[in-house]
Amino acid sequence: MTKIICSILVLLFASSCMKDSASVNNSEDRFGTAGIYKKRIKQYKFLLRPLGTEDLVKINYKNQDLSDDQLRELANEYKDYCCFKFEILVDGFNAEITEYYDKNDDKVNYEELVSYYLFGMQNDLKIFGADGNEMPCNIYFFERNYSLLKSNRFIIGFRKPAGENFTFSYNNTYLNIGKVNFLINKQDFTS
Repeated sequence: MTKIICSILVLLFASSCMKDSASVNNSEDRFGTAGIYKKRIKQYKFLLRPLGTEDLVKINYKNQDLSDDQLRELANEYKDYCCFKFEILVDGFNAEITEYYDKNDDKVNYEELVSYYLFGMQNDLKIFGADGNEMPCNIYFFERNYSLLKSNRFIIGFRKPAGENFTFSYNNTYLNIGKVNFLINKQDFTS
């Protein structure tokens, strides 16, 4: 009986997260044609692309010749993680996100802001499994080279949660938009 009640509470929690996300965030929360989850909130667009094992090997070992054994070993290391390429775009703004805020605003300390995107943002990224367990972000990298990429891109990763679906959640207090949630299908990590 207790397991049934816990399961119902977990489902209610997950559905309320999704409802809050869709109603508050005015979302396009659907898997895009290019394999990207998309969401628009106010002037911000969030793109979340699942990265498979091959993608991770290319990112981390792109200029190295690896044997089949080495590739299998790396694939085995990554199998317990689900990773994403996460991008934040701002309408009408074409620079690194740390430059988006008014530096003359007393409420925003520029050094704290840069520190947030380099290190602190990792604490605001979470995954909630179907069982209600919260998983913190274990892999975090801010690709801070806007002049080359023209994108505010982050590589992020989490331990794979139990169940088929889970919720990705991001809460950036600097953007003042509330939580950004995506319902993710675990099958997107089959490669």
